[in-house]
Amino acid sequence: MVNLGRRLPQIKGRLAQWMGTGIFFFLGGSVLLALILHFEFRLSMARLAVPLTILVLIQLGFCSAIYWFRKRFDRTHDLRIGYVIFGLYTLVMCLTGMYYAGNLGFASRTLFRDNYLGLSIFMLIVISISLILPSSTRRN
Repeated sequence: MVNLGRRLPQIKGRLAQWMGTGIFFFLGGSVLLALILHFEFRLSMARLAVPLTILVLIQLGFCSAIYWFRKRFDRTHDLRIGYVIFGLYTLVMCLTGMYYAGNLGFASRTLFRDNYLGLSIFMLIVISISLILPSSTRRN
């Protein structure tokens, strides 16, 4: 049983406020990453625009799922759905990152293509195990 020791703070506000806060961090991180890749690896900003936009959109999509989970957690105190959301987020971000790393020339495309299936199977097994484990937190 997972015991966080204290109750997590409740989310106040609407989804738009939750997303509005997160988008600044996502965009700021993407701009910083674009600058690092541009100056360190001499990649053009135009070439980086599509991959970073897609990564930000994925993060925003999962941000809304995390908002829904957090509201649900306040009622049920069950963390299993959060494990699934985080596991899927990790899988999607890794697969997307691997795809664009291959396309941008950081490694061969075949290296990443050969590992897509193995990573996906591994992550799905881990996510499945997290659903089996009992999960609740103590209510104060």
